[in-house]
Amino acid sequence: MKFNYSLIAGAVALACSAGAAQASVTLLSDGFEAAGSPTNPPWQSFSSNAGGIVQSSVDPYAGSYSLELNNTSLGAADFVKAQQIGSGVVNTGDSITIAGEVRGSLGVSGDVQVVAFGEACAPPGGCGTNGSTFVKSLAGTLNANSTVWSPFSYTFTINGTPVGGLTVQLSAVTGAVSGAFAHGFFDNVTITDTTASAVPVPASIWLLGSALVGGLGVFRRKTIKA
Repeated sequence: MKFNYSLIAGAVALACSAGAAQASVTLLSDGFEAAGSPTNPPWQSFSSNAGGIVQSSVDPYAGSYSLELNNTSLGAADFVKAQQIGSGVVNTGDSITIAGEVRGSLGVSGDVQVVAFGEACAPPGGCGTNGSTFVKSLAGTLNANSTVWSPFSYTFTINGTPVGGLTVQLSAVTGAVSGAFAHGFFDNVTITDTTASAVPVPASIWLLGSALVGGLGVFRRKTIKA
């Protein structure tokens, strides 16, 4: 009776390939439904005009609330910032995707944007950018009807060393031009690291692989003839 070595080889290959498995890690799901949003952690609010950033109940995409940015100041940026998310998870070379829904209206030189960068120092407290700052304009994504939500997705690769993880800003930006304004709504925003570190392989998998490899020699020596 001959033993089928291909079964053992397949099991060993499976055990080895498990070490290369990758994880997709959600770093943040917007949190705009939480009481006190958008000033609830991890979001911080920075507005150039009173009442320019609010938790809005007007036609949210999902749930009861969305984030509203209404920038009527000239040459300014109103934004909410999630600082140092994914610290210890995000690494150089990781692919980050920021996705969600957006709607709104823009005046001359107005824009709504997603801004992201790797943090140069560990929590607590950010100290600036390490590597590139990634900026995505969503002006072309907005529907002509300001009440209609449109999906957006922005993917980039971290090229610095994100010692403190990732900082993301959702912004309404204006130029220093008369009549400029930017009125945007964000909802269902997710921030995902699609190439986080390899999934750890359980020790039992490697023990199984070693046992199977060792078994090849045993079976080779004790072949039973029918």
